[in-house]
Amino acid sequence: MTDTDQRPAEEGDLQHELVLAAARERGVEIADVSAEMGCRAAVLEHKGQVELLVKGVMASAMTLKTKHLCDFKELTKRVFRALRIPCPRGVLFSSPDDPAVAEFLVDGPTCVCKPQVAANGLGVEMGITSVEQVRAYWDRCGHLDCAFLLEEQLDGVDLRIQVIGGRIAAACVRVPAHVVGDGEHTLAQLIERRREVMREQNPANRLELDHASHALLEAQGVTLDSVPAEGREVRLKRVANIGQGGHAIDVSDEIHPHYRDWVARVVTFCDASYFALDVVCRDYTEDPETQAVALELNALAEWAHHTFSERRTHDLGRLVIDAAFGS
Repeated sequence: MTDTDQRPAEEGDLQHELVLAAARERGVEIADVSAEMGCRAAVLEHKGQVELLVKGVMASAMTLKTKHLCDFKELTKRVFRALRIPCPRGVLFSSPDDPAVAEFLVDGPTCVCKPQVAANGLGVEMGITSVEQVRAYWDRCGHLDCAFLLEEQLDGVDLRIQVIGGRIAAACVRVPAHVVGDGEHTLAQLIERRREVMREQNPANRLELDHASHALLEAQGVTLDSVPAEGREVRLKRVANIGQGGHAIDVSDEIHPHYRDWVARVVTFCDASYFALDVVCRDYTEDPETQAVALELNALAEWAHHTFSERRTHDLGRLVIDAAFGS
């Protein structure tokens, strides 16, 4: 047993195992190198071709250019603008007292704050409308990065499109973490039930109640001791992140065909064959050019939720192997 087998589950562990399972079915030779790399990693060899798999991602699918353009959110916005893909207004800041912050907020937009480089919704807070709130955010999250993005918050459906091998592999609507009352159990008990479901689906996903969660509960007039009425939905998060308890609803067969054009532009411009595109839209079945904006590109996107998404699931591990070694 390696050290990585003894540590708590982390992001990427499940999808890594799913890719390895697909590789075994394909007859791919697998050499585990997790101990050497300090994370889930394996060398895959098939018919003379060698690939390095790290946390479920093929290293050959990730160029340095792709990683930088996807990881640095302000650079990503430049990519969207260059490709004529609509994106929200935003400003980069390294101090809450940066004049650009006050200037951006002068017209009263509701904003979201997030680290320039982060994933899994870490450090993302919504509903920010004042410099004072930016300062309070900085006190809580300033240790996460050296620069942050203050961005216009747009309401709508949270759509994530997963790209593997340069093509759309799956798409889902992400719904923020919530529980539904039954008139019998307390909110704390309902949350623990949700956590149990999450652990069964992916042990790396964790539903923790943070500052934003408690503020959201207060706004809904409930506490952890409350017993929500049968059928009442209680929101636990504003951020629709699966790793933080969100629900994934598959819409792969329903998204508008024009999203393929957006993806094709990103694939060509970023030299990218593997990434996730995050979008906010009014209706994912309508033309995105008229009612959608692109938020982010994720070069190391976690896609394991597609194995337990509602309505339909996908074998993306097989698609990763097909993209690497040919279908």
